[in-house]
Amino acid sequence: MFSFLLISLSGMAQVPDYFSNNPEWRVSLWVGAFGSCKQVDEYVEYINGDTLIDGKVYDKMYQRGYRYEVWIGPPPIHDCDFNRYYYNSLAAYVRQEGRKVYCLDTWFNEELLLYDFDLNVGDTLPLTDYCFTWGDMPVVVAVDSMLVAGEYRKVFETDYESFVGKYFYEGIGYGGGFLGNCSIFSEYPSYLHCYAVGGVTYLPELYAECELNVGVPEIETESAAYAYPNPVHDFMVLDTEFPLKNMFLNVYSATGRKTEVRYTRIDQEKYLVDFSGMCNGVYLLRITSDGRNQGQYKIVKR
Repeated sequence: MFSFLLISLSGMAQVPDYFSNNPEWRVSLWVGAFGSCKQVDEYVEYINGDTLIDGKVYDKMYQRGYRYEVWIGPPPIHDCDFNRYYYNSLAAYVRQEGRKVYCLDTWFNEELLLYDFDLNVGDTLPLTDYCFTWGDMPVVVAVDSMLVAGEYRKVFETDYESFVGKYFYEGIGYGGGFLGNCSIFSEYPSYLHCYAVGGVTYLPELYAECELNVGVPEIETESAAYAYPNPVHDFMVLDTEFPLKNMFLNVYSATGRKTEVRYTRIDQEKYLVDFSGMCNGVYLLRITSDGRNQGQYKIVKR
């Protein structure tokens, strides 16, 4: 019994290698404002090789995916660029040192702190170029753990009351991918759909469905929808170009929790969606019809 306890404690004390065994972050990023064309990026962050810079070994983090625009607001639709533009490019040089992760600013040839996962209850999140605020930084109020690829990772709970920034995960980041600006203070934060290592998903839960083939051109869907008002208080109108058969509306919180929301058909192309039972926060609304994805929209509930 005592030897088993020593083995368990030693496992918790070991520092995981955050960038080994093909980690992947599936991310969405929305940029824009209500009543305008929003730029949407759907991509995967992944590691592909390393390089030696100034005597230090950096892992090369890439992003592969596509970019397009959507209109967020009431009809008529404005002249957005709905075409998909695919990319697969180097995004950052990252380096792990203990439980800290650094990123190389190639413009100034300066190494910047990206994450500090060596935190305990009562510690304040460090101010970095990637995570900052004009007020007080969040404080860690609880530390738990999760098992990722046979290694324990810390799970930090902060006093920041937001679905986006209340939790962050060792070696994984906040609820918005690994390289995005600290999403807890971003008006339009990136959203982490899922995190996988070696092809196995660990967030939002073990073996959860995770679309990791982003960046491969797909067949475009023929339909589109417009959701307003956004932000929403209680009810939102979903306006589609033509009737959708067997429609399901799923809402995902920034922690990845999925909820099916209720809706009422107003006419053949309009639906009243009930958000009254949802807590305030940022959500992703995904529309499916006859088993096909008909679009997804970032919704702010206030």
